[in-house]
Amino acid sequence: MRIMTVLDSERSYTESFARMLSREKAFPYEVHAFTDPSGLTDFLKSKHAALSLIAEKDYTSEMSSLPSDRIVILKEDRKNPECERLPGIRKYQPFPAVLQEILLYADATALALMEEQTSSRSQIIGVGSPVRRCGNTLFSLALARLLADTRPTLFVTADPCSGLSRLFRGKVPGSLTDLLYDLGASPDGSVRDLRELTVSAGPLRILSPFALIQDALDLTTEDLSSLFKCFCRCRFETIVFDAGLFIYDPVPLVRMCAHFYMPTLPDPVSSGKLSEFVDSLTSSRQDDILDCITQVRLPLSAEIPAAEDLPDRLLSLPVSSYAMKIIRKDRL
Repeated sequence: MRIMTVLDSERSYTESFARMLSREKAFPYEVHAFTDPSGLTDFLKSKHAALSLIAEKDYTSEMSSLPSDRIVILKEDRKNPECERLPGIRKYQPFPAVLQEILLYADATALALMEEQTSSRSQIIGVGSPVRRCGNTLFSLALARLLADTRPTLFVTADPCSGLSRLFRGKVPGSLTDLLYDLGASPDGSVRDLRELTVSAGPLRILSPFALIQDALDLTTEDLSSLFKCFCRCRFETIVFDAGLFIYDPVPLVRMCAHFYMPTLPDPVSSGKLSEFVDSLTSSRQDDILDCITQVRLPLSAEIPAAEDLPDRLLSLPVSSYAMKIIRKDRL
């Protein structure tokens, strides 16, 4: 098994952290924790670490030469200039969030060890509608943000024009497009660091959307299956998926989901679109899928913040209160 080392001179934190990691039966690393830099250095003279977590206060530039595939800083807001160019995890946050971020840095071989154990525990929640401008993306994002308070959650949109691209400008080096390319090009399912393709909204991780509209048009059922398996390997317990154009071929997606929500609007045109959607499933003898879809009527705000302001204001919108009711009602 691959080795992960932890260095933090704060003894109580290190002991507690190592103890919690030891309880994670599916954790893909053999963990060795140290409170003294010399102990870590001596250990790595005879061992090679796949991943090393080092507290910000304890990191020095000399540690860059440690025999470790990746060094990640446990950030403590000390503004240590030596750590500026290194990836980091916020140290003082709930353990599930720290664990999730560790796994986003894990290598493909380690994550593959977890796939069988974690896939059965992961749930996929889909949101989509043939009716446009009814709050699909806003509702699914609010649902994901609220669920992230209690479990590792990822939000993914397949909408080619979700309006969320501005959240990612200059912050991530790739997108859902690049992730799908990696999955298609790699027989063993190895992909680039998934954390590099996401931004955070509190405890929620949001995956950078498609780079081009054509990429959304080309999305297939096989692509979805590969994506969801990848997310499960990264130990996301819940994936909230904004269906986008995939709603026009809903059966494969809905069958992958533990829950599927379909926002609607009360006007005649929207009702007509929904009727055509139902008729198309009935005529193709797939209307049994309708029993797996829950229609929702969302309380849309007169003012919706710009994408860059949305993470900070999301929970104050009426749609978030409605999403919380859904979570409680359906016990998500």
